[in-house]
Amino acid sequence: MSPGMRVKIPSVGLTASDLAWRSPLFRLAAGVDGAQPVAHPALPGLGLELLPPYVSNRSVRAPFPADPEAPLVFSLQLSGAGLTVLKKKQPIQVQHGKNELIFYNYSLVDVEIQLDPGENCQVNLLVRPEALPDWLGGESFSLDAGLVERINNSGLIAPLRLIALGQSLLKPPVAASFTQAYRSGAALVFLALAADALYMSDNATTHLHLNRKDLVQLAGVKRHIEEHLTEPLRLQDLSRMFCLNEFKLKTGFKQIYRMSVAAYATYCRVNFAHSRFLQGESNVSQCAWDMGYTNVSHFIATFRKHFGLTPGEFIRRMR
Repeated sequence: MSPGMRVKIPSVGLTASDLAWRSPLFRLAAGVDGAQPVAHPALPGLGLELLPPYVSNRSVRAPFPADPEAPLVFSLQLSGAGLTVLKKKQPIQVQHGKNELIFYNYSLVDVEIQLDPGENCQVNLLVRPEALPDWLGGESFSLDAGLVERINNSGLIAPLRLIALGQSLLKPPVAASFTQAYRSGAALVFLALAADALYMSDNATTHLHLNRKDLVQLAGVKRHIEEHLTEPLRLQDLSRMFCLNEFKLKTGFKQIYRMSVAAYATYCRVNFAHSRFLQGESNVSQCAWDMGYTNVSHFIATFRKHFGLTPGEFIRRMR
């Protein structure tokens, strides 16, 4: 920080405790047996919703009318899947699944939310629109009406650093007495990473027309990658398995998820390795081999590229 430079704290007439609004995702989860969603005030104009892993034995669905008082919601889906239906003149269906970041503006349109059976886990950041320009640097970032229209209710693969941050918000790596301070600071980092991901996504170009069946098949490809991390990945096999020609598989997958099939497989493998290290795994070579890597140095370089640390450095920091 240069001498004399001051950080501007948003003066939006709000305190952290004023952000009492709850997202439809939070309210829907609250009705599921065993779910324990928790809301945390963070900083002025910012709030967190933490939905630790819970299991629903059936699909749950509910409508939610537009709410002019609703803050913006950056939703990080750590596990599970579901569907959001935007009740416009021509309804729009938005799939949300594991590792995805979704931006919601519930003030604009009626929605219906569905959560699929199985495990669900989410971290949501709530932001008052009037606080956003100050927290994101004023004129250096503007979430204008045009940008909102383009990215509103869109989903994309979350950066791995955001995934790691979301996991640490659920289980802060600090003593209990410092949890609130950690979450308050992490909320601002969450906002920066999420806004950056959405802003970069908005600049992506799209060329290929995909129908409803294509979208379902490509979502199936994504789930298959997540569930078969240690198996060799061949486009020819995926193309045959999901009845997609290779061009549509490669181009359509990248168009929807903003990364190639191979890049997403790498993303999932290093994310899973990161989870193992968090759980106490310390044998880097064994973890690399388990993930299908034959070259441990390549695994270490890939991990560092995504997390900014080598596996060894990360493990030492966790001790």
